[in-house]
Amino acid sequence: MRLHVNDIQLDPQLERRERVEGISKQNDEFLMKSIKNEGLTDHLVVQKVKGEQNKWRLIKGYRRLRALVALDKLGGLPSSTSLSSLPVIEIKDDVNPATLRVESHRWEDFLPSEKAQRLEELQRKFDMSLKEIANMYGWSTPSVRNWLIINKALPEIKEAIDKGKYPMSAGKVFGTMNEKGQRYLHSKFGDQDNVKRAELWHEWRKIAAKDHLFTLPKKKRVKISQRLVETKPGSKHKHRLIISKEKREKEILNQNIALIQRQNLLFTRDRDDLEKKVFEPLRIVEIWFREDRVREYVKKKYPEIYDGLKAYIGLILNIKIND
Repeated sequence: MRLHVNDIQLDPQLERRERVEGISKQNDEFLMKSIKNEGLTDHLVVQKVKGEQNKWRLIKGYRRLRALVALDKLGGLPSSTSLSSLPVIEIKDDVNPATLRVESHRWEDFLPSEKAQRLEELQRKFDMSLKEIANMYGWSTPSVRNWLIINKALPEIKEAIDKGKYPMSAGKVFGTMNEKGQRYLHSKFGDQDNVKRAELWHEWRKIAAKDHLFTLPKKKRVKISQRLVETKPGSKHKHRLIISKEKREKEILNQNIALIQRQNLLFTRDRDDLEKKVFEPLRIVEIWFREDRVREYVKKKYPEIYDGLKAYIGLILNIKIND
């Protein structure tokens, strides 16, 4: 849907509008530059004004609309964008625009299950497609689909996702199963906190052949299972989580072996240095001490160190020197 800029009215009660006035001039210039280079990439969101013909109230996109008008005055609008034909998404329900507008900027305050429920309402009440919802929130279409699938999970599983026991992507796992299957998989993790996505898929694959636990056709389950299995030689039928763990353990073992080899090499070098610097000179002295005249000379000339020297040579070379 496309509208002329004159057909779009600003809602004076929009909470976001008051905050926008405080945005720095630098941010406005950045937005204008982006539109000038790339055109209008995100649709404006509007709602039909009751009792007025060809008039729509702006729900989302105040800054973008202001930047478009400013660029038009400066003659900087790209050829792909025209104020007479602006792309918009129309909200086709009697909903409070301020509530919808503020909600879209407080998305991070909602729990995962609440976000999923809100997106489902947009689909059902406002007849919006996945692409339109994605454009409205600035997401990709697959992201919207991933959020929506959370609605297929049981209440206790939604609560577990909200509390962080499971990641948001757990909806893709539980969404393939019926109630019995969801409860069975959920029971596998008991009181465990912070369950990883890979752990979920690992347990899922173990029961993928049990038709009575799934709503997803067997053919599709087989495809998913094949993607989850590592097919390298020697690793067939091992889950990637297990392979990753084994690979890491092997790396640590190789590192330890390399460290031991390095330490052994250093020890050998130190031993050789010790042989040259200490043992060889002591052996020469010990050979001298075998001569009676040498012992007598040292004992007479250096009596204060004779006994200590003899004991030291005997200790280091592990021999006994007789007088």
